[in-house]
Amino acid sequence: MTAVLVVTHMPAEGGAIKILGVYASEEAARAAIERAKAHAALGGHADFYWIDEYEVGKDDWLSW
Repeated sequence: MTAVLVVTHMPAEGGAIKILGVYASEEAARAAIERAKAHAALGGHADFYWIDEYEVGKDDWLSW
């Protein structure tokens, strides 16, 4: 199984959910969140960042 980690951000006031990036390791995904927190446009709201793991080549919507 090959998996990737997708880092996502949602503004505290609501609005558009943004995919910040796709990473091969948890360490890289967490580093991306730290970089995003420092970016003024993303507001630094740690509670509104998350990491999801997806298997490459697999339909994810089938697991809903």
